[in-house]
Parts: sequence; C-alpha cells; structure tokens
Amino acid sequence: TIYVEGEVSVDGELRVGGFILLNILSGLGIALGLILLIFPGIIFYVRWAIAVPVLMREDIGATAAMSRSSDLTLGNRWNVLGLLLLMIVPPITGAFAMAYVAETFAPGGASNVAVNLALNLLVALCTGFGAVCWVETYARLAGGSEFGEDLEDVFA
Repeated sequence: TIYVEGEVSVDGELRVGGFILLNILSGLGIALGLILLIFPGIIFYVRWAIAVPVLMREDIGATAAMSRSSDLTLGNRWNVLGLLLLMIVPPITGAFAMAYVAETFAPGGASNVAVNLALNLLVALCTGFGAVCWVETYARLAGGSEFGEDLEDVFA
C-alpha cells in the first residue's frame, strides 16, 4: 500500500473493489427508494452523494463510506440537493432541446448521428463536472477546502 500525504491509500485493488461494491450497494438502495415512492430514492442519493470521494480519500470500506457520507451531509442536505438539481436539470433540458431541434430540422431521424454525438458530449462534460462538484463538496464538508470557503458561503 502506498500512502500520499500521510493518509491517502492509493492501493488500486482495495479501491476498485470498494468502488464497485459502493456503486452496487448505493445503486440498489437508490433504485429501491425510487421504486417505493421516488422521495426516498432522492433522500438516499443526497445522503450518499459524496460516498465515492470519501471512499477514495479515506481508508475505509464501501459501507463505511456510505455511512460517513451520510454523516458529512447531515445539516447540508438541502444544499447538496440544490447542487444535485444544478447538475441534473441543465443537461436534461439540453438533451430535450437537442432532440427537439433535431426533429424540427431533420424529421424522421436524419440527424440521429449528430444528435447522438452531441448527447454523448453533453454526458461526458456533465459527468466530469459532477465528479469535480462532488469531490469539492466532500472537501468542504470534511474540513474545509483549499479555497477557504464554507459550503454555506458557496450557496449563499
């Protein structure tokens, strides 16, 4: 195991296995919550939003990362939900707009390739942006950020 900054384990096998388990467990929990009444799934998503950065940064397992994420987001869940909405609503709106424009100017699917390429680019950009947002949210909730602002100040 290699340690960086005295506390970060970058043991690839441990992290990949934990990452896979974390995604399976949180995915099942969120899916079950969404199936039940939608609202519980949103609550689970917000509670576990920073579980991946916790898993990667701290030397703990998948279920402990989910628990730690839940603890860190406590008291900030409305802010985390707001961030989630900021990451979801614009891409969905953009996807619908692209599909509308494509169907308007090329009815019958003549521009499916262009729309698929544009949607894939949108997904790639949003995935990267989302990862950075969750890592920064974790950094701020776990004890501050390199930018020196509290999460409340960011959303004020």
